[in-house]
Amino acid sequence: MLSAAGACHRQPRTAETEPHKPRERAQITQVQPPLTTIEQCANAWDDNENGLIDEGCGVKQAQIQVLVAWDDDDLDLDLLVSDPKGEVATPNAPTASGLAVLRDCPSEDTCDSKPYEMVYLEEDEYLAGRYRVRVLVQKLPETGRPVIARLGIRTPEYTRAYRLAFYDSTQIIDLDFVVAALRQSE
Repeated sequence: MLSAAGACHRQPRTAETEPHKPRERAQITQVQPPLTTIEQCANAWDDNENGLIDEGCGVKQAQIQVLVAWDDDDLDLDLLVSDPKGEVATPNAPTASGLAVLRDCPSEDTCDSKPYEMVYLEEDEYLAGRYRVRVLVQKLPETGRPVIARLGIRTPEYTRAYRLAFYDSTQIIDLDFVVAALRQSE
């Protein structure tokens, strides 16, 4: 505030006048997992670069597959995936295109301290177009530090890995991916 004489006058800082620090935003980063010859189970990544995610670990493989995994048992994330028609796969029923929730932790008793959630395509034929992945926090441990999760996406064209970081329980990460039309042989 300027006074009549043009000198700068500062008000003392109080809780009401202290500028609020912006909170950290949830982050998503595409990563290249460390290459290993053996697949590491329940990490949602293709560790051995063969195009499959967590194979040999009891994870169903599919043309379209999305997994989110985390290490903290006090964390609960939800994975929502919608097909190109906008229909969201739920634990109760697959979408008309065959997108289904296979695993929903920790609501299932079968998580065995390896919490992850998975949505996959039940059929071999798939809809071409834009799919949307949404990862949201249901429960966040009160550690005061970011919580890290891993996201893996497999399509007929590629397999990708992402690192997710959440800073508070209201955060959501959205990510779209596109699946090309099935090519007809000539």
